[in-house]
Amino acid sequence: MPCDVFSSRTLRRMIDNPNGSIIMDVFEYGQTTVGYAAFLTRSGSLTARLYSVVILSRFSGQGLIKEYLQARLAEFAQKGYLRLVLEVRTTNKAAISLYSSLGFSVERRLEGYYADGQDGYRMVKYFR
Repeated sequence: MPCDVFSSRTLRRMIDNPNGSIIMDVFEYGQTTVGYAAFLTRSGSLTARLYSVVILSRFSGQGLIKEYLQARLAEFAQKGYLRLVLEVRTTNKAAISLYSSLGFSVERRLEGYYADGQDGYRMVKYFR
């Protein structure tokens, strides 16, 4: 399966983000870093974007991402955001299923969205 990854430099820039428009969470299991999530926001906007969520494959399927996203989505709703959007590969059935179970729906198909030419879906969850 294709993988869209950040370089170390990009990750550092996102973590050090001085204007607060990037929310970066790092997942730890015990003493081990097992993944991260990055959200983008804009000043004055009531829409947030899940830019990336990653977990090491050996921790996949344990419900860690779902549990995390449930809590984070509740925080966005509590802070007054109206919706959260994300893009996902049309071939990533596991992620589509996860997002659907959290209340996301497909808003539209994005033809050739990814660098390798694969299509994506824009998915959205409304909080109100």
